[in-house]
Amino acid sequence: MGRNQPLLLECPVVLVQGYGCHPRVLGPLSRRIRSALGRPTLCLSSGLGLGDLRDTALTLVDAIETASRGCGFERVDVVAHSMGGLVATYMLKCLDRGRRVRRVVALATPFGGASGARFASLLGPLGGSLAQIAPDSRLLRLLAGSPVPPGSALISIRGSHDRLVPADAARIGDGPGHHDVDAGPCGHLQLLLGARGFARIEEALSTPGLEAGAEPRHVRTAA
Repeated sequence: MGRNQPLLLECPVVLVQGYGCHPRVLGPLSRRIRSALGRPTLCLSSGLGLGDLRDTALTLVDAIETASRGCGFERVDVVAHSMGGLVATYMLKCLDRGRRVRRVVALATPFGGASGARFASLLGPLGGSLAQIAPDSRLLRLLAGSPVPPGSALISIRGSHDRLVPADAARIGDGPGHHDVDAGPCGHLQLLLGARGFARIEEALSTPGLEAGAEPRHVRTAA
């Protein structure tokens, strides 16, 4: 470890942006997590999300592993927006399997697919990954059928005013370690940038006992 390298022994929060977004969009959320929760944050770029989401997840796993060796932490929580939530979920369930990742908080993530994705995928390289969020795609079936590893949790936060990823499409269903949270009247970006969305993120990161294999607890839903 370099002499000036920070030592982040507390579990940091890794932030992952959505499709076509620059990591800069995560800046406001990063500052709120550090200020309100006292948690260190890492904005690890996952690219623009134009390629295979599984390849993006591999890149993210490598980035987390490199950061863990350099900064001295054992596990991380991940907060991911939109399609980034699918990347983080694949990473948790199929690659990391709970080794480094404790919780994935997925904001406005299309676990049930997006009806227009089949048409958007015809755009070629600019829409290739969108085929993976077509309803009943191979990737979505894999994520739905794979368990959350013991000691980890997957929390999906959805908004009732989200027109891009409707609330029903953001549900992840039942199973140990799976939790669905209704943030109330939030739009797609409000879940990432708004006060109501942040309140649900804070609860998802702070509520004890959400991990698979732990005594069941529930994240409070919006009134």
